[in-house]
Amino acid sequence: VNVSNYRETECVKMHCLIRDVALRMIDSDSKYMVKSGRCLQRIPDEIEWKEDLEKVSLIDNNISLIPSGISPKCPKLSSLILASNHLRSIPDSFFSQLRALRVLDLSRNYDLEVLPNSVSQLSNLIALLLSECYRLSFVPPLGGLKALKELDLYHTAIKNVPEGLERLVNLNCLNIDSTGLRTIPDGTICKLSHLQSLRIPEDVEVRVEELKALKHLEEFQGGFYDMDTLCHFVRYRQSYETPIFYTIEVSPSLSLLWFPSPVPCQINNNVTLSGIDLGGGKSAIVLPEDIQQLALINCHGLSACLTTAFSSFNIQRRGLTLCLIDNCPELECIMKVSSSEDQLVGEMILSPWAPLEKI
Repeated sequence: VNVSNYRETECVKMHCLIRDVALRMIDSDSKYMVKSGRCLQRIPDEIEWKEDLEKVSLIDNNISLIPSGISPKCPKLSSLILASNHLRSIPDSFFSQLRALRVLDLSRNYDLEVLPNSVSQLSNLIALLLSECYRLSFVPPLGGLKALKELDLYHTAIKNVPEGLERLVNLNCLNIDSTGLRTIPDGTICKLSHLQSLRIPEDVEVRVEELKALKHLEEFQGGFYDMDTLCHFVRYRQSYETPIFYTIEVSPSLSLLWFPSPVPCQINNNVTLSGIDLGGGKSAIVLPEDIQQLALINCHGLSACLTTAFSSFNIQRRGLTLCLIDNCPELECIMKVSSSEDQLVGEMILSPWAPLEKI
């Protein structure tokens, strides 16, 4: 399902009759309050927040205001979903009696600018989801949320990492991509040793030495300023048997990088080299073993033939299916099909670059 020009998502479709039956069953259970997609203009009255509530979903409504002073008394509430509303602010009192919360989803509240300080007291939280809160610029200190496993700040306006981030030692997933961040303090990432997924803005570099501390890393999105750093990262990761999914941009000017991927979110492992000098007798280029997409943009120092420039790059042993080349003036041809390593079988040429589907 296309949700924007650059992002895709997966979903399941439920027949409207089945959904209505499920909602009626939930309505009869006092542990759940589900009022999703009902065009609500305001938060349910405090009397509707029963003490034995465990899960509340108010997703996809038009709620813009939570009255000051409202404080639902729900000591068992573990999941609260307020995503896809129009919240502008949340009073500090709202979370004061929701200390059992484990999942708080405020995603896609585009006008929300500030998160209340009471969020810092939700010590049982395991997931704090704030993606696409485009105007969100303040997140209170999070160091006390020791149980937190997922923190999603994708496409928010934060300019600094939340205070206490380095103390979230149980964090598995951290997404701070497409934020206003320009730097991450040294020593922050390496302390999050349980991270499995790390997504940072492409123009914010994390030292490879810090990434080395992430022994459980399975997914990485970020950028490096030079090829030496990329090679260092690749050699280190290849010493581990654990597979890793990655999107890596390499450019001396990461903040100016613009890469329109022709197949967004469909290819897991891709590397973009932009404005890089790949010649000059430097050490051999090391690319990940399982790369699927390679982009060369405004690169110099390449030989006339791409297969020569990447002589040690045997595509047949890898999964590379797409190669994008833009403004690489020395390059004259992609591959030579007459080399000794190619074999003509019928009308099919077997080449080290044969698995490529798109150039």
